[in-house]
Amino acid sequence: VHLVGRRMSEVSGDRIAVMGDSNQGLVTLTVNGKAIGVKEPDEAMTVVWESVPLAAGENRVEIAADGRTSSAVWKVRQ
Repeated sequence: VHLVGRRMSEVSGDRIAVMGDSNQGLVTLTVNGKAIGVKEPDEAMTVVWESVPLAAGENRVEIAADGRTSSAVWKVRQ
């Protein structure tokens, strides 16, 4: 499982698209410990959540599948 953009430190806007890649089946997205949703990867092994809300300041974004995780801390740029 891989969170696309995990090396970013800042993002623009309070809602963003979060994308990940996984060959592990169902993928769960959490932001600041709150579950956002579960998706199954498409035929390209990609999952996308549109318009994910972020809080002001730092946000811990994590995707998880089959016991594996990939995460980042993204700061909302004002």
